[in-house]
Amino acid sequence: MTPTFPEDDEANVSRMGEAARRITESYEGTLLFVGHGATVSGIVQALTGSQEDAAPLCSLTKLVKEDGAWRLAFSNDVSHLDEVEEEVRLN
Repeated sequence: MTPTFPEDDEANVSRMGEAARRITESYEGTLLFVGHGATVSGIVQALTGSQEDAAPLCSLTKLVKEDGAWRLAFSNDVSHLDEVEEEVRLN
């Protein structure tokens, strides 16, 4: 999947979601996705249908597949950080 530039937010989220769907259909077991806020949003939206806000820096989001369906176990968790930004920066 190759992005076209410039890529708007909707196209970005759609591309991330399609990539996540392809990966999760190809592999079994635990998977780790590492990415920026738009990546996390696209993956969550594609797999659960839930609309997510931008993920804070270094936050954790966990998706669990149960009975063939994905659910959001937790989202945007920053409890592992000593210091947390008050405002989510997008750049």
